Amino acid sequence: MIHISHSLSDTKKVAELFVAYLCAQPTSNTFGFSGDLGSGKTAFTKCIAELLGISEHVTSPTFVIEKRYPIDARVAGEDFPFKVLIHIDAYRLESGEELNAIGFERDLEDPSHLILVEWPERVIEALPPTTPIIRFSFVSEHIRTVEFPDMMGI
Repeated sequence: MIHISHSLSDTKKVAELFVAYLCAQPTSNTFGFSGDLGSGKTAFTKCIAELLGISEHVTSPTFVIEKRYPIDARVAGEDFPFKVLIHIDAYRLESGEELNAIGFERDLEDPSHLILVEWPERVIEALPPTTPIIRFSFVSEHIRTVEFPDMMGI
């Protein structure tokens, strides 16, 4: 399904749907966020972080590749299945081997990690084959779209 966002407020509403999905059907702990520069991937991640009680300022980890944030169970809910948000920006990587060099395989094995990977196509061979890819598009200065795979039902 495709959601249209005209504002950060709209993006937060879409992020709320995503977090509700995570609460109801955590079939994966890893999600790919695909889209051109400026299409809303990091803004969406910031909204998710806010909804999960992460008070730290969330920025794109383009140069550090990965950032980790503890999820506040008091905000996310005691039953929320994840304890740590891992935000990865693979834009500067050339292959999944580089991702594995920073311990990605170990992170995948931990079911308490929620892993959001920007530019998943750059490291696709390192991602589980069932990783849902969420597509972001820049339509105009004030319009973005967020497209979830049909299997997610969002």
